[in-house]
Amino acid sequence: MIQLIFGWTPISPIPQITLKQEKQVLGWTVAVLLTNCCGALANILLMLTLILHKPLRQSSSSSLIIHTVCIDLYICALAVPVSAIPIYLGPRYE
Repeated sequence: MIQLIFGWTPISPIPQITLKQEKQVLGWTVAVLLTNCCGALANILLMLTLILHKPLRQSSSSSLIIHTVCIDLYICALAVPVSAIPIYLGPRYE
């Protein structure tokens, strides 16, 4: 009766993940984290090259390239891992 008045339905329990699905999610999480580690290392090398190599520092677009590399480094090192790990942990973060 209350459900009809307020228009809500009771929350259903969270379905359990099978072992096969858990392995697939773990594989996906490991692949994402490894890819981001490689991307972060590549961005660090690129940043060091842009900062230390004098002809690249004198380029008119070096500040724009460094800014872009910094944004990509942030995405690889922080944003994607922070969003990928909760997916592996599940809705209850267990």
